[in-house]
Amino acid sequence: MQPHQQRAIDEHDRLSGKLAKLTELINSDRFTEIVPDERERERLIFLQSAIKAGLGVLNHRIDAFK
Repeated sequence: MQPHQQRAIDEHDRLSGKLAKLTELINSDRFTEIVPDERERERLIFLQSAIKAGLGVLNHRIDAFK
């Protein structure tokens, strides 16, 4: 495996972990209590979408390695 391929896999793993934690927060019954500012909640939901998009790109790159 080439170094750039391993970096893509490592980044995928890192982003997957962040997405899991962020999704857990957003889906929490206490989301509005933990993040009382509505605009900040919207930004976090936008961030969740951006991470999903980034993971999609990484998935395509990793699939191309095979």
